[in-house]
Amino acid sequence: MQTVHPTKQQQSRSTANSKMNSSTSSPSKIKTTATPRTAKPKTALKTIIINANNISSTPENSVSIVDPWVPRIRNNDDYLQSGLDFSRRIIDGGAFRTHDSLQNESNSNTNNNNQSPIGDIGAVRLSDALQFNTQLLHLNLSGNDIGVIGGVQLAQALYSSFVAPANDRDVQPTPTFASRTALQSLDLSRNDISDDGALGFATAIRYNTTLKVLNLSCNRTSKMGVMALLDGLECNTTLKRLSLYWQLEGVEE
Repeated sequence: MQTVHPTKQQQSRSTANSKMNSSTSSPSKIKTTATPRTAKPKTALKTIIINANNISSTPENSVSIVDPWVPRIRNNDDYLQSGLDFSRRIIDGGAFRTHDSLQNESNSNTNNNNQSPIGDIGAVRLSDALQFNTQLLHLNLSGNDIGVIGGVQLAQALYSSFVAPANDRDVQPTPTFASRTALQSLDLSRNDISDDGALGFATAIRYNTTLKVLNLSCNRTSKMGVMALLDGLECNTTLKRLSLYWQLEGVEE
């Protein structure tokens, strides 16, 4: 019997057919990559308004208004990425009046007694927390009976200073200043920080590089305090608006 051997062409065809059969019999495995989910923001809040109505005006209550927010500010809570509004508005006949309509009455004692101001104690506690905060952009403390102590502390929260030890004993150590906090706007209108508070903010705006709006209207500041603030502006390139309306007599607006 004659043996017929397949040619090389026939061998290659049979090999190709066997590969095709094996590929059709077993489905190919397709690698799939999971699409990562984009994390959604926890909140869309722009400003949190703290309502202190019906709380009597005492130092203890001033602390009780501020204290719940101090650890949140210090720890950079996610939902405090925009603004906090502690402003205290004057009530007339049970209705809230706009800030613009109150300017001529800023020196009168017409604040509703049922709204408790945070005062110097609350301002100091807030300033301590602000030194560790890098997210809060806007803070409104208008009409809160904040005096010199609270005003100076809030100003000092806007910058930091450090004195490096000198290598030479005969050389006086030079302090180094740096901007601090992420605040872009601060409203301290209708308080009583006077000239000492204004001098504190004059130093603050020299070194702070984040603040864009600063409202110090109605704060019983004299010409000396206003001139100090204007001198501080010479070293500032980021502040866009400085409000100094309704100060003591003799200060031109």
